[in-house]
Amino acid sequence: MGRLRHGGAAGFSLLEMVVVVAVMATLTLAAMLSVGRRAGPSDAAHFAQAYGGLMDAALLGQEARGLRVMPAGWQVLRPVAPGKGWQASGPVQKFRNAVVFEGADGPILARERPDPPVPDLVFLPDGKLTPVTVQFTAGGMVTLCRAVPLSGLDCEAE
Repeated sequence: MGRLRHGGAAGFSLLEMVVVVAVMATLTLAAMLSVGRRAGPSDAAHFAQAYGGLMDAALLGQEARGLRVMPAGWQVLRPVAPGKGWQASGPVQKFRNAVVFEGADGPILARERPDPPVPDLVFLPDGKLTPVTVQFTAGGMVTLCRAVPLSGLDCEAE
């Protein structure tokens, strides 16, 4: 049997291994970041959860809650005092994709922040709420959500 020769050309150098590991790490990071942007709750799921939370807060806290539609998203409103107007409660929640709001009287259009703020949707302590249909469009898929008193939003993919 012949002997194996161990020459300088056999195997990989440390520098080559470091370069390969660095390239693989960069590609893995890029893949994780692109998947991470698409992952997480959709606009419809996030909004439906917040909608249900506002409805519950109005019922359990026995105080009205409001929501105003903004050009880039939506914002929660609370009454200052009975009959005294509304104030913003927390930051504007951004939508990542196209969203269309439709009320009983037609489209609910996004407005810049009026002062004092005025709610587009109202949640009352007795369970009554502003009737609304919300259409979420993402990646060619449409999700239609309808307000259901005492239940929140009923959402279906179309």
